[in-house]
Amino acid sequence: MVKYNLKINDLDDHCKIEPMLKDQLDHDFRKIDSKKLDIKTIENMMERKYPVKVQHVELVLFPTWECTVKVKKNKDTRTVVLDGVLGKEIKIVQ
Repeated sequence: MVKYNLKINDLDDHCKIEPMLKDQLDHDFRKIDSKKLDIKTIENMMERKYPVKVQHVELVLFPTWECTVKVKKNKDTRTVVLDGVLGKEIKIVQ
């Protein structure tokens, strides 16, 4: 088993999560709808990686900010994605 030294943040401590119907949101769900969430796989993965017992799985959307950072000396740029709730950088895995 692989050990991870990650801290799990409870989003309830940082923001208010409100359930909404899809048609109430200004979001294109076509990409998400085409990928069926395998709840059992998510539960198994979380319980293997962390000392937790999963009680409920729910899709949560949260804001992200995509920023282009420019180096002053040579004009190189890179894109940084920030989590819009906690303000931490998100590493996008592709």
